[in-house]
Amino acid sequence: MMMKSERIIASLLAGLAIAGCGHVPRQCESTSTPNHHVTNAERVFYVYGEVTKPGIYELTECMTLLRAINAAGGFLDAANPHLVRLLRGGSPSQRYDARAIDQGQSDDVEIQNGDVIAVGRKI
Repeated sequence: MMMKSERIIASLLAGLAIAGCGHVPRQCESTSTPNHHVTNAERVFYVYGEVTKPGIYELTECMTLLRAINAAGGFLDAANPHLVRLLRGGSPSQRYDARAIDQGQSDDVEIQNGDVIAVGRKI
């Protein structure tokens, strides 16, 4: 039997698409880390793919794409940091380059409740 979170992920992955996301406000400098495999939180996000600890995480204030990947243990060796997809609701997926964000070439994206982050694999 599928858990509710698995159904949500399956539903979002079926469309594998996300549209534009807002950028992180400058006042958000929190470094709090969400808990891995949250079971009873009201606000969560999901990280899967080529990360050390894929799972469900509690959404904390000022959570960004890079912070979310870090909360999931960071990239595996097989990860393609240039191919990170953010799935938000029923919108088309949005592709992000985590290396460009890390190097300050792109803005980091604020994570919202229910977001799914998919880290791709190197070819």
